[in-house]
Amino acid sequence: LAGSLGGIHASRSGLVWEWLRVLDEMEEKPRILALENVTGLLSTNGGDNYRALHVALVERGYDCGAIVLNASYFVPQSRPRVFVIAVQHEYEIPAYLTGDAPCWLHNKAASDLGRSLPGWIWWQAEKPPRRHSTLKDIIEERIGSIIYVVGTLIRGLSSQTFSDRNFGITPEQYLILLFIVENEGVYQRQICEITLKDRANVARLIEILLKKDLIEKFSDSNGRRIYKIHATQKGKDLIKKIEPMDTELRSFITRGISSEDLEITKRTLEKIKANVIDNIKLQI
Repeated sequence: LAGSLGGIHASRSGLVWEWLRVLDEMEEKPRILALENVTGLLSTNGGDNYRALHVALVERGYDCGAIVLNASYFVPQSRPRVFVIAVQHEYEIPAYLTGDAPCWLHNKAASDLGRSLPGWIWWQAEKPPRRHSTLKDIIEERIGSIIYVVGTLIRGLSSQTFSDRNFGITPEQYLILLFIVENEGVYQRQICEITLKDRANVARLIEILLKKDLIEKFSDSNGRRIYKIHATQKGKDLIKKIEPMDTELRSFITRGISSEDLEITKRTLEKIKANVIDNIKLQI
């Protein structure tokens, strides 16, 4: 039912008929078929979309039934989907997989269709236990997720603070400028290596800082097309202006955390960095 729920005969949803054509051309038909779609398959056009599919499968020697499952039974995401499971007439289905009436797998639309269609299978299964974990629980259990979320929050807070203070540059540009101020005559390649940013990204940031007259480039003395990068006085003054806020922001982020815990955190993150950096190919 792709697009605007145009129905099973609409151009974008009609792929099912091509699928059935391929099925017709198979010399050896599969004993079991499984299809997945949005739950609207059962209810749109008064259920006629599903009826057309069901009849087409029955005519090809299959009994079938539809069930509705929500991903929320298994993961912290609500994503209800309909699954149509078809089995060849002569194939014996284990008794514990079927019943003679609707169960928790059938919504009202599926129940109504099952009572009126030939060759319907009332699929059944034990209902999964209630899931107690949430997305927050999963994130908090995984160190990678924690690092990602904390990094995202800190970047957001930094961007907000820089914007509120009207510094005229972003936190990302500030870090590049700070590195240049602290390492006069640095090469662009060295900035890539330290920041782990790709060349195109660093080149873009350097160009922005040049246009703002915060840095300047000088040709390497050996005549090659390699440039040493220096901060202008304007760039140095801007760093001095931002540094108090930088200190204030770091104090805010780490408030309530002892120096011992901070040291442990830094050592741990350095070890994680070392583990990862030795096993990743960076385009820098």
